[in-house]
Amino acid sequence: MNVLHRYAVSATVLGCIASFSTFAADPPPARPQVLASPDLITLADATRMAQAALDACARLGQPTSVLVMDAAGFQRVAYSDDNAKQIGVLHTRLKAAAVLEFKVSTQALAARVQTDKQFADQYGKDERYLLQAGGLPVYKSGKLVAVISVGGSGDANEACAQAGVKALSWAGTAP
Repeated sequence: MNVLHRYAVSATVLGCIASFSTFAADPPPARPQVLASPDLITLADATRMAQAALDACARLGQPTSVLVMDAAGFQRVAYSDDNAKQIGVLHTRLKAAAVLEFKVSTQALAARVQTDKQFADQYGKDERYLLQAGGLPVYKSGKLVAVISVGGSGDANEACAQAGVKALSWAGTAP
């Protein structure tokens, strides 16, 4: 191989390496990072609320799953008792999504589906949400700070979620 040819091949290889390294060095576009915020609900309060809901369902003899999310959608606590059903875990997530979207209880949303045809047509069968009792907004001083959702406990879901909210002296379910 002559010197000129080797030089041309070397220059081409180095050029390719340089272009790949430049491409690889470009950072991906920055995305805002969502962090859990104790300004919304602390881990201690979320834990107290979830445990109270779990205990209430246990007193009723109902296996359950409980999810507490902050108002930004960050999971703070998720519990399932020893006899919980997988469907309860799924239901807690779907109920929490509904509460975060509409800012009211899933029980109120279930009632709205019965009386508001347009709402029912649009959201009644929307797979992103579960419009059954057991999902509650949690307000502090008029501000939505969290959601508690209970699933897998049948008719006890709402009462267990309410017990969770009552475990915090500052918490309410309306602004």
